Amino acid sequence: MLFTPLMGIFNFVKGFFAGIFSTPPATAISWTFPANIMAVFNAIPYFSVLEYACGAGLSVLFLIFVFKELTKF
Repeated sequence: MLFTPLMGIFNFVKGFFAGIFSTPPATAISWTFPANIMAVFNAIPYFSVLEYACGAGLSVLFLIFVFKELTKF
């Protein structure tokens, strides 16, 4: 009964350090798209420029929203 808290702490620390130094498991999800889907996107001229423009536009809208919320105080 006396050593139960000490054993709990010991097991936690042992598991913590065992988890830190173990290699992470391999991911089961593949984030690659099939060639026929990529062919559709690659057929659009200047698609990468369009992606950057949409990303920049969303970033600007988000920053405007954040600054608006900060100025409310």
